[in-house]
Amino acid sequence: MAAEGHNVDATLLAVGRDHGHYFVRKTFGKPTYCHHCCDKIWGMLTQGYACEVCNFICHDKCKKTVVSFCSGVALQLIKNPVAHTWSEPSHIKRRFCCVCRKKTDDSVAVECEVCEYYVHVDCHDLAVSDCKEAATYVPNLDKNKQVQHHHMREGNIPRDSKCVVCRKACWSYECLAGMKCAWCSATVSFS
Repeated sequence: MAAEGHNVDATLLAVGRDHGHYFVRKTFGKPTYCHHCCDKIWGMLTQGYACEVCNFICHDKCKKTVVSFCSGVALQLIKNPVAHTWSEPSHIKRRFCCVCRKKTDDSVAVECEVCEYYVHVDCHDLAVSDCKEAATYVPNLDKNKQVQHHHMREGNIPRDSKCVVCRKACWSYECLAGMKCAWCSATVSFS
């Protein structure tokens, strides 16, 4: 989902400090990774938090700095919906669903052929219509004042991607992490 930029309705961004997530404390029965910092969540009991709506998982220390919006409110944040161009359903390996945040390996999924947005077929109806706009025309627009905004997409970043700000790794095989611009392919980490 585009967390920031020209296609997000600024009047709806006041969804709370948790970006619309409904976090509950959780104990994980298997190794789990924070979707914010990509580090393993350690501990015996109530190691971290999970959003009951979108399955976003994070450490207690990362909960205050989460920047990605919950998929439950994401549909309302887009001011100019742009439909995705979906591929045929297939088994897509080594990717994560952008709606439920789970791996696409075990079930049938589709991919937007324009912006690389991946979703399970079962999650398709909840996908955010925020595909990148191919072209826009505004009459009488001063070309000197025109600004190209990034179209940031969360997760499914190519292996070995580095953050353009801090130069640290911002990709993960373990969770939907980091952001990539659909236009220029610049990648950034959440931390």
